[in-house]
This record gives sequence, C-alpha cells and structure tokens, in this order.
Amino acid sequence: KGFKGKKKSYMLNRTDFNMLPKDLIQRIENNTIQNQKIYDVFISHSSLDTEKVQKVKQLLNSYNRLVYIDWISDTDFLKRTHISVYTELALKKRIEQSKSIVFIKTNNSVGNDNIINSYWINLELEYAKKLNKKIIVLDFDSLQDDQMKKELGLV
Repeated sequence: KGFKGKKKSYMLNRTDFNMLPKDLIQRIENNTIQNQKIYDVFISHSSLDTEKVQKVKQLLNSYNRLVYIDWISDTDFLKRTHISVYTELALKKRIEQSKSIVFIKTNNSVGNDNIINSYWINLELEYAKKLNKKIIVLDFDSLQDDQMKKELGLV
C-alpha cells in the first residue's frame, strides 16, 4: 500500500501455507520448538464464546500467564475445516504442556441439564483429569471480574 517504485519479484510471489494438524504433531514429535512450549493455562471453551475467551486470555496475560487457546495459539495448524484424529492428538499434547486447565462454563458450553454440550470440551476435561491437571471452572455467566480473578488465583 502506498508503494512507489518497481515491485520486486519476491513482493509478487505468494505461497500456500496450508498446514494441517498432522504437521503440528510431526513438529512436536520431531523435537522442534513446538515440543518445548509450556503454557500456564489451557482454555477449554465453546467456539461460540470467542469474546469471553479473549477477555479471560487478556486478564491472564495481564498477570504474565501464558495461555493456550487452540484457534489463537495454533491457528496455522488447527483449522475447523481440517479436523482429524491429529487434532485430538494435538490438543492432548497441548494439555500435557499446560500447568492447568480453565473451563469457561457458559450457556453455550453446558445445557440446561448441566451436561457439557461439546465433544471437544469433554475430551479436554477428561484428558486433563487423567493427567491430574488442576481444573478451574469459570461459571462465566455468573461471575464478576473480581470473583473471576479470585477463581483464577490471580489475587
């Protein structure tokens, strides 16, 4: 934008960066930087709660907590259009790399019968339990900001 002059060939070339969950697993298994990552918090949530998830992420980041959110942290690899068995493996690896799990409980993630609506949330929470990870449930629809900080162990 606003470039005045002759465009160089590298400015015109475009590459397809089409990574898949399988590529992420390969990078993790090949001991790349992906294998070395450690997160303070893995956020388990409904895909319908993006604004709430971002609010919790900003709060945690303001206290220097490194947060994992699939569609933010692994955006190049974990696309909803490329879900496979490798997606599940990648999420499990990220849970292993996380110190704790925060489940954002909302009307989108839990039905009126108090049963979790999502296969993915169930998978994440069950795997975290299996690994004895600390799980924090944020009942987002009923918490005030100060209560949320307390639940997250920030104050």
